[in-house]
Amino acid sequence: MTNKFQHAIRKPHIRGFIYFELLSVVSDLRFGVSSIDLLSGTYFNPIVGIPYTDMEEEISVSIVTHWDTRVVAALYRAGGWWKEEWDPADLTSLMRSSFAFAIAHTTHSRQAVGMGRVISDGVSDAYIQDLVVIPGWRGKGVGKQILSSLIAYCHVHRITWIGLIAEPGTMEFYTSMGFSPLKGYIPMKFNYNTLNQTPSDTEHITSRVANHQEKRPEC
Repeated sequence: MTNKFQHAIRKPHIRGFIYFELLSVVSDLRFGVSSIDLLSGTYFNPIVGIPYTDMEEEISVSIVTHWDTRVVAALYRAGGWWKEEWDPADLTSLMRSSFAFAIAHTTHSRQAVGMGRVISDGVSDAYIQDLVVIPGWRGKGVGKQILSSLIAYCHVHRITWIGLIAEPGTMEFYTSMGFSPLKGYIPMKFNYNTLNQTPSDTEHITSRVANHQEKRPEC
């Protein structure tokens, strides 16, 4: 397939703390999606530091399995999620392992200006995360362009239950894209340091983690 996602939309998204689900996916009319571009390949970007200066160039969104890992690390940095002790080389596996990894880029020069990804089993549920737009391109519709591309990708794969975690203050952004809060549900994150278990339970979990690490196949 050689067509492209191209949308005229307005606001960016930053990952956060309110749990939402997309109750229904409405396709072409709602999101302006006519077809999908499943691009795969390595696109070297010489401008790793970001931002980009030509603000008039058209933006496209590509679903990729490879991108310059230094550029992706810079995008994670722009979202405030990157730790300098991390190895950018590990992002190669992150992109390949994601159900969908989207890069928003200038159409002609392929300068990356934003990203987002989907984690899913490919059958039932999907979770959107790591959606970010670099500062110079925020407020120009790039965030919604990325989000609608990821939603459309899930829809094409017949996945209609789509969830995410959002920062406070982004309610209007998500509701405008078809999301609504999951009332009565609380997002939770495992934290080993606050594990409230008996010593035997803690030892059981630790031994299972070690056992899985030993069995993990080499990539």
